Amino acid sequence: MIKDNCGCVVERKYASDFLSRQIFRVNKKPKGYEKIAEIQIDGRTLELYYINKEEKKEEEEYPLKYKCSECPLLIIVMEALCEKYAENKHIDFDTAIKTVDNIKGLTRNQFVTSVIKQVVSKLEENSIYN
Repeated sequence: MIKDNCGCVVERKYASDFLSRQIFRVNKKPKGYEKIAEIQIDGRTLELYYINKEEKKEEEEYPLKYKCSECPLLIIVMEALCEKYAENKHIDFDTAIKTVDNIKGLTRNQFVTSVIKQVVSKLEENSIYN
């Protein structure tokens, strides 16, 4: 169950829901997190942050966060992937594809598939699965 910053349960089904309620996006490196990847995709920049286990706060329930350029597709995909990761503490390529395909109002294209491949690859490279 995903909650926003005021504690309200958030249920996001449509692409616009992911844009209007950005829960995992940050503007700078969050305190207690470490940067695990920087990805360039078609001129867009994406940084992935994972909670530092030594500095882990008990109240922090979202271990994966991201910073990216103002690309709506990138934001929608990253919100969906971070949400799925927060629920399962793991995400593979097939699960990521299904997650994105279930977003109403979003058509998966080559850019979206590329984002998914690179993010899943970086998560696997950093062995951050619990």
